[in-house]
Amino acid sequence: MGKPQPNGPAQFPEPKEVGPREWGRELMLFYVPGYFTFKRIEMTKGSEGGLQFHHKKAEGGVMVQGRMKVIYDPGDGSLQTKDVEEGDSFFFPQGCVHQTEALTNCAYVEVSTPYMNDRCHVEDLYGLDKEEGGLPSTKPSEVVELKVAEAVGKATRVGSHTRKGRLKAHPPEKSATSVWPPAPLVDD
Repeated sequence: MGKPQPNGPAQFPEPKEVGPREWGRELMLFYVPGYFTFKRIEMTKGSEGGLQFHHKKAEGGVMVQGRMKVIYDPGDGSLQTKDVEEGDSFFFPQGCVHQTEALTNCAYVEVSTPYMNDRCHVEDLYGLDKEEGGLPSTKPSEVVELKVAEAVGKATRVGSHTRKGRLKAHPPEKSATSVWPPAPLVDD
């Protein structure tokens, strides 16, 4: 007989590439619609994201491999840095200015509110050169909230597109390490 499971049984979803990233890989492990996303972020040594904040998203993580530098505004308009390594955690509240830079090949597991396409670059506010390449800033109206559970095989809303089995309108990269657990990163 067993106990009724109104939200379904245990699930073991396959990680999915979120899309091409110049700094490494972003894998959606799973998400709970309306609550949170759970991702693995992999960065290659020397790569960095843009100095940014999120309109709606709050995110935190724990380093599972390697080391990275976090650049952030402590709230006084200056920039500070903190090195984080395996076992360290971090949290960026919604609106917090932050940037990450891989000191080694590294990986962290990220938990965030369920928003995608949410970034506003602020290098110019701090007198820094704008990041070359990378994803552009978005307006609050372009932020997408994940509301449909792709992990159980339903369609996922991405902008004005609906796709089954994808998080973006382009297919994920094929990789020998596309399954959990990914192969260890090798530091150059």
